[in-house]
Amino acid sequence: MPMSAATRVSFTGVHYDFTRTMGISLAAGRDFSEGFTADMYQDTTANFIINARLAEIIGKEEVLGMELEFIGAKGTIVGIMEDYHFQPLGSDIEPMALAPVPFDNLFH
Repeated sequence: MPMSAATRVSFTGVHYDFTRTMGISLAAGRDFSEGFTADMYQDTTANFIINARLAEIIGKEEVLGMELEFIGAKGTIVGIMEDYHFQPLGSDIEPMALAPVPFDNLFH
């Protein structure tokens, strides 16, 4: 299924340690890091980690380093995480993207 304007992609704002804390493995690329200031969601920019399902929908052989415009922000795909159930277990795995947001915004 190719990605279209109608493709529903879930977004979660996270902090740098989210994947490690949750035990989510990266299939490719890197995790978010405070050492990469472009990772943090700021105004209209952010870097993204996407799940394997979204990478499959994008359908390109190499999605790492690809530019992505999502939720009003432009950034680079820096990692691909293994799929995990973030909906009920009986549900299909949906496409998902993560971006680090400022700590204060995590609780609003």
